[in-house]
Amino acid sequence: ERPGDLAYKLTQIRSGVSSQAINRGARGMTRDQHERVRRAVFDIADWPITCDDTPGLHYNQIFARLRRLKAQNPSLRAVVIDYIGLVRGDKNQNTRERIAATSNGLKEIAKELDLAVICLSQLNRDCEKRPDKRPRVDDLRDCGDLEQDADTILLVQRPGNYIEWDGEP
Repeated sequence: ERPGDLAYKLTQIRSGVSSQAINRGARGMTRDQHERVRRAVFDIADWPITCDDTPGLHYNQIFARLRRLKAQNPSLRAVVIDYIGLVRGDKNQNTRERIAATSNGLKEIAKELDLAVICLSQLNRDCEKRPDKRPRVDDLRDCGDLEQDADTILLVQRPGNYIEWDGEP
């Protein structure tokens, strides 16, 4: 991925201009589209968004960074962890233990700092075996602790991946 991908996607969403038009630049956009993109860029520049994409952090490092970020920015209301499977743990922990420790710690941090914590996780492939391909909570990969710690679980399905062009599954 290239630097600025988040800003690029936010600009696309905010302006309502297709990525194809934005990629073509000024020559590929109408005046209206160009103006909408310009306004979107100025709007987004004022949004209080911080992105820390430091790879390979231990869950304790993430907790410390969240505490520091909240102390520096008391208006911080939400954080996104993308994704829990990449968070490091102790060397003696297996995957389930590491994810459980991360999930439990994020739940505590959320309460302590009054933050909404959105944590992304993978699903196992069991939903692929079902006729409707719909994911279920028990499809969460590697850990039931995510289910226990979460206030809400949203499962994303992309039906377009499973429906043929004629509309038949």
